[in-house]
Amino acid sequence: MLAEAEKYKEEDEAEASRIQAKNGLESYAYSLRNTLGDEKVEEKLDAGDKEKLKKAIDETVEWLDNNTTATKVGSIILIQYKTMLTIL
Repeated sequence: MLAEAEKYKEEDEAEASRIQAKNGLESYAYSLRNTLGDEKVEEKLDAGDKEKLKKAIDETVEWLDNNTTATKVGSIILIQYKTMLTIL
């Protein structure tokens, strides 16, 4: 019985970590989207860079929406996050 509880504890922790990573990226993507709408930011960004960011944000949000239960979501989220950062 104790072993079973430990097994579920590990599964619960893994799921909580996955959800936290997903929520963090989703929050970051929407925050970036809102920031791009700020007039002060718009003035400072090159139109090409702004389009690249919008595309990366849209692709990230779409991916998150379509992969809500992906088992390796943590690693993929990190890749998506790094991709968005390299554009900046």
